[in-house]
Amino acid sequence: VVDRDGSDTVTMDEAKRIAFDHYGFDEKILRPFFAQADENEDGQLDPVEFAGFRSVIRSKAVKNALDIMQ
Repeated sequence: VVDRDGSDTVTMDEAKRIAFDHYGFDEKILRPFFAQADENEDGQLDPVEFAGFRSVIRSKAVKNALDIMQ
């Protein structure tokens, strides 16, 4: 569960936990992606914003894995 507080949005703290647990990304890596995804700049990601954020983070994880393999 990403949205731990049941607000139907994802905060930076919630995003950090998931991104670190799944991909090993820290806040320094996440912050620019989070800010880009947060289209209305409210400091939280709604479901549509989160879908874009998740896609970017997954792509970054795949790129990192491919870089390591080379």
